[in-house]
Amino acid sequence: MGLYGARGTRRHLVLPIAVAIAGFALSPVPGQAQTGTQHDGDFVTLDHPGAGTRSGQGTFASDINNRGDVVGDWVDGNNDNFGFLFHDGRFTAINDPHAGTAPFQGTNPIGITSDGTVVGYYVDSGNAYRGFMLRHGHYIAINDPNAGTAAGQGTVPQGSNGSGFIVGLMVDATGHLHGFTMRDAIWSTVDDPEEGSALAPNGGTYLVTVNDHGVIAGGYHDKNNVQHAVLYRDGRFREFNDPKAGTATGQGTIGFTINDNGTLVGYYIDGGNVSHGYVLRDGRWTTVDDPKGVSSNLQSINDHGILLGTYNDAAGATHGFIVQREGDG
Repeated sequence: MGLYGARGTRRHLVLPIAVAIAGFALSPVPGQAQTGTQHDGDFVTLDHPGAGTRSGQGTFASDINNRGDVVGDWVDGNNDNFGFLFHDGRFTAINDPHAGTAPFQGTNPIGITSDGTVVGYYVDSGNAYRGFMLRHGHYIAINDPNAGTAAGQGTVPQGSNGSGFIVGLMVDATGHLHGFTMRDAIWSTVDDPEEGSALAPNGGTYLVTVNDHGVIAGGYHDKNNVQHAVLYRDGRFREFNDPKAGTATGQGTIGFTINDNGTLVGYYIDGGNVSHGYVLRDGRWTTVDDPKGVSSNLQSINDHGILLGTYNDAAGATHGFIVQREGDG
């Protein structure tokens, strides 16, 4: 699918930071950011037993909640796509009954709250994106009224907090990406004023997660199709760029998750077009790469500092990983 702006599955894109939540102040400023690189820690690989081993296949872990539950999807050797919940060492299927069943269709769970509510999307038989929420065993449709309905268009819910506030992205009828927020069936479109407004398809603004303080992580593509991570709250954007990120087309910094402690994670694409996970905490950028991979990214961090990510092996297959490193919470 290659949907820019969505975390998890084969979507390449599409952020914590010491946040003074009320004032949205961050210190130090990006130009004064400190950096570090660490490959240590106990990286635990998370592979679904049915996952394929070729390029574009594998296990795509998306989110981890405070109970340690993980959601994501896996792609088998026939390129069929299936959603999963990983709980207490066991995989359970998450498959929206309306999802298409052809290769590269299927269900993509992306976010899970601490009470077990899951948000995500499925690709239907016409290859459009359809949002859903899974709560107490029931699938509920979540579709932005401004989203397009053709192939490659639609709604991608990506995160929710404990109060039922949902954020994500939608693809309109021109192929342009827009962030959205939704609470109590009230939808709002969120576009960063710095984005390259003419970019389509798969360019624009995307929102990924929202913490319990209402701070949203996401990002945008500029006019040169370079990516920039942002935090958003109450109509205000704040941009962040990993100092190791490349600045050419298709490179930059991608933001995914901000936890309740103000720590941001995601990944950056360097000048050689290789992706690396990062943690941004207290103004310090730290690269986190699984040593087993040729490229890595971080998808999520919970409030206990447990990191969830993926790496690609030399064959191009994707594997999930979990790691906890002191000081990352």
